Amino acid sequence: MLHNIEEFDEFIKILLHSGHDAIAYLLQPKVLDLIDLKRCDPRNGYREQFSFGHYNTRDTLKRNDRSLSSVSGIYPMTNSPRGFCLLVNNYFTIGTYKEMQRLRNIFYQLHFDIIMKKNMNKSDIKVLLKEISSREELDNQNAFIFMIIAHGNDKNEIYGFDGEPMKIRHLMDMMNAENCPKLRSKPRVFFFNCCRGGNNLLMENIF
Repeated sequence: MLHNIEEFDEFIKILLHSGHDAIAYLLQPKVLDLIDLKRCDPRNGYREQFSFGHYNTRDTLKRNDRSLSSVSGIYPMTNSPRGFCLLVNNYFTIGTYKEMQRLRNIFYQLHFDIIMKKNMNKSDIKVLLKEISSREELDNQNAFIFMIIAHGNDKNEIYGFDGEPMKIRHLMDMMNAENCPKLRSKPRVFFFNCCRGGNNLLMENIF
């Protein structure tokens, strides 16, 4: 007998890792019955809610007149917002939901504009990255953050929600200096949190 949502989540993970995907996906939607489905702004007490969308950091920051660009090895982080933080959850469990909410709150407090998405197909992810790479706001931003939780394999690929594989390198190249010149000489940080078809968890953070 499962008594709480954490036990249910662990049960789902055991099913997924033991090859019983069909049963896991059949049961997994029941998790939604245990989550508050209201949408909320992360500034509202940073309560954990089931919320996806775009959160804009409109806070006015105190500018530091001392330029950091002349300091070797240090990127200036003085603009508000600092940049876009794209969080994609393609492997929804209560555990990954909570992880994304924590990351949303952390990067929001670091003055990033948060864009949260879930269950994105391969083509949707590419279209969104291309759209972000052409935004005029990038001229006045300091960095770009991308994180995705998804299934993966041992060929350095991750899967869209439609099961279509994507090369990690290809996704990164979509935001490089050639395809996104507005981010030239600015940090672009990618986090790929995905299984490789087994119980091992792959976490790559690539600059």
